[in-house]
Amino acid sequence: MSLFGKVTVIGIGLIGSSLARVIKRDGLARRISCYDVKPQYMQKALELGIVDEIHKNMADSVKNADLIVLSAPVGAYGKIIREIAPFLKNDAVITDVGSIKKYVIREIEANLPPDSKVSVVPGHPVAGTEKSGPEAGFDTLFEGRWFIMTPYERSSDAAVEKISKLWAHAKMRVDSMTPEHHDKVMAAVSHLPHLIAFSIVGTVADLEGYEQKEIIKYSASGFRDFTRIAGSDPTMWRDILLNNKTTILDGKLPLLVDGYCNSLGSEAENLATAKIRANRVKSELIIRAEIKEENFITRNHATEGDFVTVRLTVPVKGTAATDAEARRKAETERLEAEKRAEQERLAEEQRKAEEARLAAEKAEAEKAAQQNTLADTPSETKITTDYHLSLRANLLRWATLTPDLGVEWRICPSWGIAVNGSWTSWTWSDKDRRYALWEVAPEVRYYMGEKKAWYLGAMFKAGQFNYKFSEAGKQGDLMGGGITAGYQLRLNKALALDFNLGLGYLNADFEKYEVIDGVRVRRGNETKDWWGPINAGVTLVWKLF
Repeated sequence: MSLFGKVTVIGIGLIGSSLARVIKRDGLARRISCYDVKPQYMQKALELGIVDEIHKNMADSVKNADLIVLSAPVGAYGKIIREIAPFLKNDAVITDVGSIKKYVIREIEANLPPDSKVSVVPGHPVAGTEKSGPEAGFDTLFEGRWFIMTPYERSSDAAVEKISKLWAHAKMRVDSMTPEHHDKVMAAVSHLPHLIAFSIVGTVADLEGYEQKEIIKYSASGFRDFTRIAGSDPTMWRDILLNNKTTILDGKLPLLVDGYCNSLGSEAENLATAKIRANRVKSELIIRAEIKEENFITRNHATEGDFVTVRLTVPVKGTAATDAEARRKAETERLEAEKRAEQERLAEEQRKAEEARLAAEKAEAEKAAQQNTLADTPSETKITTDYHLSLRANLLRWATLTPDLGVEWRICPSWGIAVNGSWTSWTWSDKDRRYALWEVAPEVRYYMGEKKAWYLGAMFKAGQFNYKFSEAGKQGDLMGGGITAGYQLRLNKALALDFNLGLGYLNADFEKYEVIDGVRVRRGNETKDWWGPINAGVTLVWKLF
């Protein structure tokens, strides 16, 4: 069953194309549209069959769309929202796949009209590869990974539920947190590793050729993961630098861009291609993140592979003397910290030991008090008040071949609700004689006394009967009610006998028959009223829990 009528994906790269594949696979939308600044990406997505239509502009792509997925670089979100806002349905839902959320929400809110009824559910699928483009996507990319929603004031409950179902179809584990908390967590688990990866790979590139080869030769999978991250699409880590733009522009964090190429025939060709790659990265950061040319230090290399690294460098100033003084100061602080930690550890152990002693004393006192309470409590009271639901069978009914079963729910020690039902159907003399009856009798009870064994109740009774003990017979309806009184005799923890008697009123409305010339003929309807005993029982009660 479709979640949406039309879905528009803006940015049909790795994430966008993988999500489109999931939507197409599971039939989550009747139609999938896409827009990308790269026409070849859109054409490829159409050829692969993962979208149904492509458009030359974003406005046409979002018309009549129920869901808009922003999978473009987050730096472009403001421009995207400005262009598509006039063409959005009032009940449309916007979501995204960006790795930062406070910035995304600011951009969306700044560019949506104040009176817009559109729901926005920011999200972040924590998944990906180093590949890019619609052909790099696959419908199992998200399986077993986390999708983090960051709903806020513009996120309606219905929109949140639909986005959660969408990513659940992609077999992601869905979680929710505030935008602030998301960005703090992602800074540690995603953004920081990226920057570290660029720095490490760049450091290897600075080594002499012999040392480079040794490091690459003996590197394990962890280092190879770093090189995979460092060689990823530049739009990925361009977004990482957005929040550090001010520091970079002030010259406090220079950006080192190193372009590498060694797959061509000559050194000159490799250097030229490395320069093109480095300039592409710089252009991306200059245009999208508004970084200035003077904030870059660029180097090109005809060695060690085909990739680009970006490093943030922190200049270190000072002399050997100041370094030695700093080391002495650091060592002194370390020793003091260790001393404080040891003191705190001893104090914590003493505190825990005292808490354990007090807890043991308290537990012992509570145990003694409980034992005293149990000793002073009548045994039948303890048994009677510890159950909530019982099964009932009226032995008198069973003795008269009228099977009877019921339940009783003790809401509390003083109040209970019982429901009994009976049904029987007997025929004999070649089915010429009949005894049939069904009856249901709900009852509210109030238990009295210290042992909660005696009770008074109010009962209602309704049913139908069909008696033919002679050639004539009677059949009809009965209804009534009255007051019941009884006593429960506890046999053991699970069983009890319930002795009860009910007095009240019964009305019977029935058809009468007579036999004329051997033919049973209906004589008419009659009504009878009865005042007196309407119920009696010796009931076996079985406590279920």
